[in-house]
Amino acid sequence: MDNPPRCARCGSPLSSYFEVAGSPFCEPCKDLTVQAHEASHLPTLLRGGGLGLVAASIGAGVYYAIAELTGYEFGLMSIVLGLMVGVAVRVGSRARGGWRYQALAMSLCYAAICATYVPRIISAARTRGPSQTTAALAPGSPRAVQAAALAQPAKEASAAPGEPASAEPGAPEGPPAAGRFFKALGMLFLLSLTLPFLAGAKNAVGIVIIAIGLYEAWKVNRGAPYSVAGPFLAGEGRGT
Repeated sequence: MDNPPRCARCGSPLSSYFEVAGSPFCEPCKDLTVQAHEASHLPTLLRGGGLGLVAASIGAGVYYAIAELTGYEFGLMSIVLGLMVGVAVRVGSRARGGWRYQALAMSLCYAAICATYVPRIISAARTRGPSQTTAALAPGSPRAVQAAALAQPAKEASAAPGEPASAEPGAPEGPPAAGRFFKALGMLFLLSLTLPFLAGAKNAVGIVIIAIGLYEAWKVNRGAPYSVAGPFLAGEGRGT
């Protein structure tokens, strides 16, 4: 005699069952699963986003440290970062999955990759000056961008928060130094989001590798097909 099916959630043996996304469930567990599926996405998005942000920060730090210590860009780190962020979002969202969590994971992954460019832009602007910023960035990499676009925000962001900015005689006093610092840093981060594409065809391989990392973050958070059917008797074919 065949063993009776067991609930996929609580593991209890079933004489009758419901099918939820293709798995057998007892009625109480089916009701809980349906309630969870229909609940607001806000709490799970916040948990997934929080844990994903932690993973993105750690991954970006490791990515940047490896590039600084070795002097080379390891594109595979983008893929690892995509997996780290994707898994973190899935764990934080309790594997709810779906387009919301896929978009969240991909956004965090891409932002983390681009954030690794900001320290080098600031460093290049501080040590070499605006006219040499582009030359200081690796040719053919996403960091090879126009120095004119980088010079002013990079110089402002790299200045100490308490250091007054130079102003023309008679010019009105600008916002507080700390405000200018964070504004310039925000501008730099927004600019960094475009860097992978500013090198054009020279960075085609890098763009492909970033795309693979984003795909990994997307794939991990795919939602399972959702359907509810039943009840069925154990050992009896569906629909009979």
